Amino acid sequence: WVLACFDLADTKPVIKHRIGLSMLKPGLPSIRWHLLLSLRRLAPAGLLSVETYTACDTPPPAEQLAALLQAVDVFSPNEAEAASIVGPGSPEQLVQRLLAAGARTVSLRMGPQGVLVADGLSNMMWHVS
Repeated sequence: WVLACFDLADTKPVIKHRIGLSMLKPGLPSIRWHLLLSLRRLAPAGLLSVETYTACDTPPPAEQLAALLQAVDVFSPNEAEAASIVGPGSPEQLVQRLLAAGARTVSLRMGPQGVLVADGLSNMMWHVS
């Protein structure tokens, strides 16, 4: 996972912190969760985004996925990565499952087809090409 912490108070939001770590692997050391929560506290008015960079070998336990999704503002997997987490389906189904699992905002990367962005509060979805 790539975590990026943005400070939205800046006139031009820039990445303040960017780290690569595996959040959903079995036997997750608690230090990684502490790091995630520390980043959340560093930018309470900012934006914390997680972008996956590889598919999961096995789907994570529901409570572990919910904890991750609820700790970040934007969750951004590609289609294969999302399917490895919540099971196969259409892009819309993948996004809906991630929202149901606790994501606030999902940005599903679909290669040349663009991005499907969904907001969990309004339950609205946009296709950006």
